[in-house]
Amino acid sequence: MKKFLFIICLILVSVISLFANVSAEEVLSVKVEADSIVATVAIPEGMHLTIQKDYFYLDVDPIEGVTFEETIYPQGEPDKDGYINLHGTVYLTKKFTIADGMDKNKIVFKIYAGFQLCFDSYCEPPVDAEYTLPLIPKKK
Repeated sequence: MKKFLFIICLILVSVISLFANVSAEEVLSVKVEADSIVATVAIPEGMHLTIQKDYFYLDVDPIEGVTFEETIYPQGEPDKDGYINLHGTVYLTKKFTIADGMDKNKIVFKIYAGFQLCFDSYCEPPVDAEYTLPLIPKKK
């Protein structure tokens, strides 16, 4: 009987791990807008994202002549433990200003974004992604 239960548990864990791991490509997109970098996270149904700055972030390498503001996080309501859990589609925004005289065609952002998605019973490992995006996209 113990062997049977062990096998059932092993199968269950295998099935969950096959379907549960979410990659950055599946839920995360990053784009450069007029004066902002915006990361969009589409949180899958049945999961949530808890705002913790080590596990939900948007950062950019410094660029001389470009000033970055603090990252703007989405609003949320604290749960019974004080954590802010988000559902659906959420956005992180980092506004920037460019010094006068800079050639905007030469500005390329090295962007880092990350998140950790959770079910009610457990969390997936954190996911980190890097993007290199120009301020002005090249014409095709």
